[in-house]
Amino acid sequence: MSNEYSPPPLKRILLRDQVAASLRAYIPKLSAGSKLESEGKIAAKFGVAIHTVREALNALAQEGLIERRSAVGTFVTDAAKRQHVAIFFVSGQLNPNYWSLRIMNQLQARLAEQDIRVKTYWCSMGPEEEPGGVGHEEFLHDLSSGLIAAIASVESPVGSEARNLIRKNGIPIVYTTSGEDPDDCTVATNPTEVVRQGVRYLAQQGCRHIAWLAWGRLDSQTFRAALEEQGLAFHPCWTRFDLHPGWTAAGYEEFREIWAAADEKPDGLLVSDDLLLPDVATAIRELGISVPGQLTVVATANKGGVTSPFFPAARIEFDPDEAAEAMSVMLGKLVRKEPIAERNLLMPIRWLLPDAEMQGAQKKNQPPRQESGADPEFKQRDVIVQ
Repeated sequence: MSNEYSPPPLKRILLRDQVAASLRAYIPKLSAGSKLESEGKIAAKFGVAIHTVREALNALAQEGLIERRSAVGTFVTDAAKRQHVAIFFVSGQLNPNYWSLRIMNQLQARLAEQDIRVKTYWCSMGPEEEPGGVGHEEFLHDLSSGLIAAIASVESPVGSEARNLIRKNGIPIVYTTSGEDPDDCTVATNPTEVVRQGVRYLAQQGCRHIAWLAWGRLDSQTFRAALEEQGLAFHPCWTRFDLHPGWTAAGYEEFREIWAAADEKPDGLLVSDDLLLPDVATAIRELGISVPGQLTVVATANKGGVTSPFFPAARIEFDPDEAAEAMSVMLGKLVRKEPIAERNLLMPIRWLLPDAEMQGAQKKNQPPRQESGADPEFKQRDVIVQ
Protein backbone atom coordinates (compact mmCIF):
# COMPACT_ATOMS: atom_id res chain seq x y z
CA MET A 1 0.00 0.00 0.00
CA SER A 2 1.30 3.43 -0.92
CA ASN A 3 1.96 5.78 1.99
CA GLU A 4 1.26 8.81 -0.15
CA TYR A 5 -1.68 10.85 1.13
CA SER A 6 -4.29 11.87 -1.45
CA PRO A 7 -6.49 14.51 0.18
CA PRO A 8 -10.01 15.13 -1.12
CA PRO A 9 -10.53 18.34 -3.10
CA LEU A 10 -10.93 21.36 -0.85
CA LYS A 11 -14.15 23.32 -0.96
CA ARG A 12 -13.89 27.08 -1.13
CA ILE A 13 -16.66 28.34 1.16
CA LEU A 14 -17.16 32.04 1.76
CA LEU A 15 -16.70 33.21 5.35
CA ARG A 16 -20.20 34.67 5.40
CA ASP A 17 -21.64 31.27 4.44
CA GLN A 18 -19.64 29.55 7.20
CA VAL A 19 -20.87 32.09 9.75
CA ALA A 20 -24.44 31.72 8.49
CA ALA A 21 -24.24 27.91 8.70
CA SER A 22 -23.00 28.05 12.29
CA LEU A 23 -25.70 30.50 13.35
CA ARG A 24 -28.35 28.54 11.43
CA ALA A 25 -27.61 25.51 13.59
CA TYR A 26 -27.52 27.58 16.81
CA ILE A 27 -30.61 29.78 16.42
CA PRO A 28 -33.26 26.97 16.64
CA LYS A 29 -32.00 26.27 20.18
CA LEU A 30 -33.12 29.74 21.26
CA SER A 31 -36.67 30.68 22.19
CA ALA A 32 -38.77 32.95 20.02
CA GLY A 33 -38.08 36.64 20.68
CA SER A 34 -34.55 36.06 21.99
CA LYS A 35 -32.15 38.84 21.10
CA LEU A 36 -28.84 37.92 19.49
CA GLU A 37 -25.58 39.51 20.51
CA SER A 38 -24.40 42.57 18.60
CA GLU A 39 -22.72 42.22 15.22
CA GLY A 40 -19.43 43.30 16.82
CA LYS A 41 -19.50 40.60 19.50
CA ILE A 42 -20.45 37.91 16.96
CA ALA A 43 -17.65 39.08 14.66
CA ALA A 44 -15.14 38.89 17.52
CA LYS A 45 -16.20 35.33 18.40
CA PHE A 46 -15.76 34.18 14.80
CA GLY A 47 -12.67 36.28 14.18
CA VAL A 48 -14.14 37.92 11.09
CA ALA A 49 -15.06 41.43 9.97
CA ILE A 50 -18.37 43.00 11.01
CA HIS A 51 -19.55 43.26 7.38
CA THR A 52 -19.11 39.47 7.05
CA VAL A 53 -21.42 38.93 10.04
CA ARG A 54 -23.86 41.49 8.64
CA GLU A 55 -24.08 39.59 5.34
CA ALA A 56 -24.62 36.31 7.19
CA LEU A 57 -27.38 37.80 9.34
CA ASN A 58 -29.07 39.32 6.30
CA ALA A 59 -29.14 35.90 4.66
CA LEU A 60 -30.70 34.35 7.77
CA ALA A 61 -33.27 37.15 7.89
CA GLN A 62 -34.27 36.34 4.31
CA GLU A 63 -34.78 32.72 5.37
CA GLY A 64 -37.07 33.92 8.17
CA LEU A 65 -34.91 32.63 11.03
CA ILE A 66 -34.35 36.09 12.49
CA GLU A 67 -35.83 39.57 12.34
CA ARG A 68 -33.58 42.61 11.97
CA ARG A 69 -34.94 45.73 13.71
CA SER A 70 -33.18 48.98 12.92
CA ALA A 71 -31.43 50.54 15.94
CA VAL A 72 -32.89 47.82 18.19
CA GLY A 73 -31.18 44.53 17.36
CA THR A 74 -31.64 41.08 15.86
CA PHE A 75 -34.30 38.74 17.25
CA VAL A 76 -35.21 35.08 16.79
CA THR A 77 -38.53 34.70 15.03
CA ASP A 78 -41.36 32.37 16.06
CA ALA A 79 -40.70 28.93 14.58
CA ALA A 80 -44.33 28.51 13.57
CA LYS A 81 -44.26 31.79 11.65
CA ARG A 82 -41.06 30.93 9.81
CA GLN A 83 -42.18 27.50 8.70
CA HIS A 84 -42.40 26.83 5.00
CA VAL A 85 -43.50 24.19 2.52
CA ALA A 86 -40.56 22.20 1.21
CA ILE A 87 -40.45 21.33 -2.48
CA PHE A 88 -38.17 18.31 -2.61
CA PHE A 89 -36.50 17.08 -5.79
CA VAL A 90 -33.66 14.66 -6.48
CA SER A 91 -31.82 15.23 -9.75
CA GLY A 92 -29.90 12.19 -10.94
CA GLN A 93 -27.12 12.07 -13.49
CA LEU A 94 -29.46 13.62 -16.04
CA ASN A 95 -31.32 16.91 -16.12
CA PRO A 96 -34.83 17.04 -14.64
CA ASN A 97 -37.61 16.65 -17.16
CA TYR A 98 -40.26 19.16 -18.19
CA TRP A 99 -42.96 17.48 -16.06
CA SER A 100 -40.98 17.91 -12.82
CA LEU A 101 -39.73 21.41 -13.58
CA ARG A 102 -43.18 22.65 -14.54
CA ILE A 103 -44.78 21.23 -11.40
CA MET A 104 -42.13 22.81 -9.17
CA ASN A 105 -42.46 26.17 -10.91
CA GLN A 106 -46.24 26.16 -10.66
CA LEU A 107 -46.20 25.00 -7.04
CA GLN A 108 -44.07 27.98 -6.05
CA ALA A 109 -46.47 30.39 -7.76
CA ARG A 110 -49.69 28.81 -6.49
CA LEU A 111 -48.49 28.48 -2.90
CA ALA A 112 -47.33 32.10 -2.96
CA GLU A 113 -50.89 33.06 -3.91
CA GLN A 114 -51.95 31.46 -0.61
CA ASP A 115 -49.28 33.48 1.28
CA ILE A 116 -47.39 30.27 2.06
CA ARG A 117 -43.61 30.41 2.29
CA VAL A 118 -41.82 27.98 -0.04
CA LYS A 119 -38.29 26.63 -0.18
CA THR A 120 -36.96 24.26 -2.86
CA TYR A 121 -34.39 21.60 -2.01
CA TRP A 122 -32.36 20.36 -4.99
CA CYS A 123 -30.63 17.13 -4.08
CA SER A 124 -28.38 14.65 -5.84
CA MET A 125 -28.60 10.87 -5.78
CA GLY A 126 -26.06 9.52 -3.33
CA PRO A 127 -24.75 6.03 -2.59
CA GLU A 128 -27.18 3.10 -2.36
CA GLU A 129 -29.89 5.09 -4.18
CA GLU A 130 -30.29 7.49 -1.24
CA PRO A 131 -30.59 11.28 -1.74
CA GLY A 132 -27.48 13.26 -0.89
CA GLY A 133 -25.62 16.50 -1.47
CA VAL A 134 -25.81 19.92 0.15
CA GLY A 135 -29.52 20.23 -0.62
CA HIS A 136 -30.33 17.04 1.25
CA GLU A 137 -28.19 18.04 4.24
CA GLU A 138 -30.10 21.32 4.42
CA PHE A 139 -33.40 19.42 4.09
CA LEU A 140 -32.49 17.16 7.03
CA HIS A 141 -31.44 20.18 9.10
CA ASP A 142 -34.69 22.02 8.45
CA LEU A 143 -36.71 18.90 9.24
CA SER A 144 -34.92 18.58 12.58
CA SER A 145 -35.32 22.29 13.32
CA GLY A 146 -39.08 22.33 12.83
CA LEU A 147 -38.86 24.71 9.88
CA ILE A 148 -40.90 22.57 7.48
CA ALA A 149 -44.69 22.59 7.74
CA ALA A 150 -45.39 20.26 4.81
CA ILE A 151 -43.52 18.64 1.91
CA ALA A 152 -44.14 18.33 -1.82
CA SER A 153 -42.01 15.47 -3.13
CA VAL A 154 -41.76 15.79 -6.91
CA GLU A 155 -40.94 12.43 -8.53
CA SER A 156 -38.38 11.78 -5.78
CA PRO A 157 -37.87 9.55 -2.73
CA VAL A 158 -36.97 11.56 0.37
CA GLY A 159 -34.63 8.87 1.72
CA SER A 160 -34.74 6.72 4.85
CA GLU A 161 -33.20 9.28 7.24
CA ALA A 162 -35.60 12.01 6.17
CA ARG A 163 -38.51 9.58 6.24
CA ASN A 164 -37.78 8.79 9.90
CA LEU A 165 -37.73 12.51 10.80
CA ILE A 166 -40.98 13.08 8.88
CA ARG A 167 -42.67 10.28 10.82
CA LYS A 168 -41.22 11.42 14.14
CA ASN A 169 -42.35 15.03 13.69
CA GLY A 170 -45.65 14.23 11.98
CA ILE A 171 -44.91 16.35 8.92
CA PRO A 172 -47.46 15.82 6.10
CA ILE A 173 -46.16 15.03 2.63
CA VAL A 174 -47.67 15.04 -0.87
CA TYR A 175 -46.07 12.82 -3.53
CA THR A 176 -46.35 12.88 -7.31
CA THR A 177 -45.77 9.12 -7.14
CA SER A 178 -47.11 6.49 -4.77
CA GLY A 179 -46.71 7.32 -1.06
CA GLU A 180 -44.69 5.37 1.49
CA ASP A 181 -47.12 5.52 4.43
CA PRO A 182 -50.93 5.17 4.56
CA ASP A 183 -51.37 8.83 5.61
CA ASP A 184 -49.30 10.20 2.72
CA CYS A 185 -51.12 12.25 0.09
CA THR A 186 -50.59 11.62 -3.62
CA VAL A 187 -51.38 13.37 -6.90
CA ALA A 188 -50.18 10.89 -9.48
CA THR A 189 -50.66 9.37 -12.88
CA ASN A 190 -51.64 5.73 -13.34
CA PRO A 191 -49.00 4.24 -15.66
CA THR A 192 -50.66 0.83 -15.67
CA GLU A 193 -53.92 2.30 -16.93
CA VAL A 194 -52.02 4.26 -19.58
CA VAL A 195 -50.60 0.98 -20.92
CA ARG A 196 -54.05 -0.67 -20.84
CA GLN A 197 -55.69 2.16 -22.73
CA GLY A 198 -52.80 2.48 -25.19
CA VAL A 199 -52.88 -1.22 -26.08
CA ARG A 200 -56.67 -1.19 -26.33
CA TYR A 201 -56.56 1.77 -28.71
CA LEU A 202 -53.98 0.06 -30.94
CA ALA A 203 -56.04 -3.14 -30.96
CA GLN A 204 -59.10 -1.12 -31.98
CA GLN A 205 -57.08 0.25 -34.91
CA GLY A 206 -56.47 -3.32 -36.09
CA CYS A 207 -52.94 -3.75 -34.72
CA ARG A 208 -52.04 -7.34 -33.84
CA HIS A 209 -48.28 -7.09 -33.27
CA ILE A 210 -47.64 -4.35 -30.73
CA ALA A 211 -44.26 -3.09 -29.49
CA TRP A 212 -43.62 -1.08 -26.34
CA LEU A 213 -41.04 1.51 -25.25
CA ALA A 214 -41.08 2.73 -21.66
CA TRP A 215 -39.11 3.76 -18.61
CA GLY A 216 -39.67 3.94 -14.85
CA ARG A 217 -42.37 2.35 -12.71
CA LEU A 218 -43.39 -0.38 -15.16
CA ASP A 219 -42.24 -3.83 -16.20
CA SER A 220 -43.02 -6.24 -19.02
CA GLN A 221 -45.75 -7.95 -16.97
CA THR A 222 -47.85 -4.78 -17.16
CA PHE A 223 -47.59 -4.80 -20.95
CA ARG A 224 -48.17 -8.55 -21.20
CA ALA A 225 -51.38 -8.28 -19.14
CA ALA A 226 -52.67 -5.45 -21.34
CA LEU A 227 -52.02 -7.54 -24.47
CA GLU A 228 -53.76 -10.59 -22.99
CA GLU A 229 -56.87 -8.48 -22.33
CA GLN A 230 -57.05 -7.88 -26.09
CA GLY A 231 -56.23 -11.49 -26.99
CA LEU A 232 -52.81 -10.51 -28.37
CA ALA A 233 -49.45 -12.25 -28.07
CA PHE A 234 -46.51 -10.83 -26.12
CA HIS A 235 -43.17 -10.63 -27.97
CA PRO A 236 -40.24 -9.96 -25.60
CA CYS A 237 -38.05 -8.82 -28.48
CA TRP A 238 -40.46 -5.91 -29.09
CA THR A 239 -40.31 -4.62 -25.51
CA ARG A 240 -37.73 -2.14 -24.21
CA PHE A 241 -37.77 -0.28 -20.88
CA ASP A 242 -34.15 -0.29 -19.67
CA LEU A 243 -32.66 2.97 -21.05
CA HIS A 244 -33.29 6.27 -19.29
CA PRO A 245 -35.15 8.59 -21.71
CA GLY A 246 -32.75 11.41 -20.86
CA TRP A 247 -29.77 9.52 -22.27
CA THR A 248 -28.68 10.64 -25.70
CA ALA A 249 -30.55 8.78 -28.47
CA ALA A 250 -32.20 6.35 -26.02
CA GLY A 251 -35.43 6.12 -28.01
CA TYR A 252 -33.52 5.97 -31.30
CA GLU A 253 -31.41 2.99 -30.23
CA GLU A 254 -34.25 1.08 -28.61
CA PHE A 255 -36.64 1.46 -31.53
CA ARG A 256 -34.00 0.34 -34.04
CA GLU A 257 -33.35 -2.71 -31.86
CA ILE A 258 -37.07 -3.52 -31.90
CA TRP A 259 -37.35 -3.09 -35.67
CA ALA A 260 -34.32 -5.32 -36.31
CA ALA A 261 -35.24 -7.98 -33.74
CA ALA A 262 -37.20 -10.26 -36.10
CA ASP A 263 -38.24 -10.67 -39.73
CA GLU A 264 -41.82 -9.95 -38.70
CA LYS A 265 -42.30 -6.29 -37.81
CA PRO A 266 -44.67 -4.75 -35.26
CA ASP A 267 -47.68 -2.91 -36.67
CA GLY A 268 -48.37 -0.92 -33.48
CA LEU A 269 -46.10 0.98 -31.10
CA LEU A 270 -46.83 2.33 -27.60
CA VAL A 271 -44.32 4.86 -26.26
CA SER A 272 -44.91 5.34 -22.53
CA ASP A 273 -42.46 8.21 -21.99
CA ASP A 274 -42.71 11.43 -23.98
CA LEU A 275 -38.94 12.04 -23.83
CA LEU A 276 -38.37 8.92 -25.94
CA LEU A 277 -40.64 10.05 -28.78
CA PRO A 278 -38.36 12.56 -30.61
CA ASP A 279 -35.61 9.94 -30.94
CA VAL A 280 -38.16 7.32 -32.00
CA ALA A 281 -39.41 9.72 -34.67
CA THR A 282 -35.87 10.16 -35.97
CA ALA A 283 -35.42 6.39 -36.25
CA ILE A 284 -38.79 5.99 -38.00
CA ARG A 285 -37.79 8.65 -40.55
CA GLU A 286 -34.38 7.07 -41.20
CA LEU A 287 -35.86 3.60 -41.62
CA GLY A 288 -38.46 4.91 -44.06
CA ILE A 289 -41.41 3.52 -42.07
CA SER A 290 -44.84 4.77 -43.08
CA VAL A 291 -47.03 5.96 -40.19
CA PRO A 292 -49.80 4.92 -39.94
CA GLY A 293 -49.44 2.77 -43.09
CA GLN A 294 -46.92 0.31 -41.65
CA LEU A 295 -47.00 1.36 -38.00
CA THR A 296 -49.65 2.96 -35.78
CA VAL A 297 -48.16 4.98 -32.93
CA VAL A 298 -49.52 5.96 -29.51
CA ALA A 299 -47.37 8.05 -27.13
CA THR A 300 -47.77 9.74 -23.77
CA ALA A 301 -47.38 13.52 -23.69
CA ASN A 302 -47.06 16.22 -21.06
CA LYS A 303 -49.05 19.30 -22.02
CA GLY A 304 -46.65 22.03 -23.07
CA GLY A 305 -43.68 19.65 -23.24
CA VAL A 306 -42.27 17.71 -26.18
CA THR A 307 -43.63 18.79 -29.57
CA SER A 308 -45.63 16.43 -31.77
CA PRO A 309 -43.74 14.18 -34.21
CA PHE A 310 -43.81 14.68 -37.99
CA PHE A 311 -46.22 11.75 -38.41
CA PRO A 312 -49.82 11.36 -37.14
CA ALA A 313 -49.86 9.77 -33.70
CA ALA A 314 -52.43 9.45 -30.95
CA ARG A 315 -51.29 11.08 -27.71
CA ILE A 316 -52.19 10.34 -24.10
CA GLU A 317 -51.79 13.71 -22.42
CA PHE A 318 -51.26 14.77 -18.81
CA ASP A 319 -51.21 18.38 -17.63
CA PRO A 320 -48.50 19.29 -15.07
CA ASP A 321 -50.36 22.49 -14.23
CA GLU A 322 -53.35 20.43 -13.07
CA ALA A 323 -51.04 18.32 -10.92
CA ALA A 324 -49.51 21.45 -9.37
CA GLU A 325 -52.95 22.94 -8.73
CA ALA A 326 -54.17 19.78 -6.97
CA MET A 327 -50.96 19.59 -4.91
CA SER A 328 -51.12 23.26 -3.91
CA VAL A 329 -54.73 22.85 -2.72
CA MET A 330 -53.72 19.81 -0.64
CA LEU A 331 -50.64 21.52 0.78
CA GLY A 332 -52.60 24.65 1.68
CA LYS A 333 -55.11 22.57 3.63
CA LEU A 334 -52.35 20.59 5.33
CA VAL A 335 -50.57 23.78 6.42
CA ARG A 336 -53.82 25.25 7.74
CA LYS A 337 -54.69 21.87 9.32
CA GLU A 338 -57.92 21.63 7.39
CA PRO A 339 -59.48 18.24 6.53
CA ILE A 340 -58.81 16.70 3.11
CA ALA A 341 -61.66 14.68 1.64
CA GLU A 342 -59.56 12.66 -0.82
CA ARG A 343 -55.88 12.08 -0.07
CA ASN A 344 -55.02 10.06 -3.18
CA LEU A 345 -55.89 11.66 -6.51
CA LEU A 346 -55.36 10.29 -10.00
CA MET A 347 -54.60 12.67 -12.84
CA PRO A 348 -57.19 12.52 -15.64
CA ILE A 349 -56.21 10.75 -18.84
CA ARG A 350 -56.90 12.82 -21.96
CA TRP A 351 -56.58 11.65 -25.54
CA LEU A 352 -55.39 13.74 -28.47
CA LEU A 353 -56.25 11.83 -31.62
CA PRO A 354 -54.95 12.37 -35.18
CA ASP A 355 -57.13 14.70 -37.25
CA ALA A 356 -58.84 11.97 -39.28
CA GLU A 357 -59.84 10.06 -36.17
CA MET A 358 -60.98 13.23 -34.41
CA GLN A 359 -63.36 13.91 -37.29
CA GLY A 360 -64.64 10.33 -37.10
CA ALA A 361 -65.06 10.54 -33.36
CA GLN A 362 -67.00 13.79 -33.68
CA LYS A 363 -69.36 12.15 -36.21
CA LYS A 364 -70.06 9.47 -33.59
CA ASN A 365 -70.57 12.19 -30.93
CA GLN A 366 -67.72 10.62 -28.98
CA PRO A 367 -65.47 13.31 -27.47
CA PRO A 368 -61.89 12.48 -28.47
CA ARG A 369 -60.43 15.02 -26.09
CA GLN A 370 -61.60 16.64 -22.88
CA GLU A 371 -60.84 20.37 -23.10
CA SER A 372 -62.25 21.47 -19.77
CA GLY A 373 -60.25 21.94 -16.59
CA ALA A 374 -59.47 19.25 -14.08
CA ASP A 375 -62.27 17.51 -12.26
CA PRO A 376 -62.46 18.57 -8.58
CA GLU A 377 -61.74 15.01 -7.47
CA PHE A 378 -59.41 14.19 -10.39
CA LYS A 379 -61.30 11.01 -11.27
CA GLN A 380 -59.81 9.00 -14.09
CA ARG A 381 -61.36 9.41 -17.53
CA ASP A 382 -61.60 6.83 -20.28
CA VAL A 383 -62.59 8.32 -23.62
CA ILE A 384 -61.91 5.24 -25.73
CA VAL A 385 -64.26 2.55 -24.49
CA GLN A 386 -67.55 2.48 -26.38
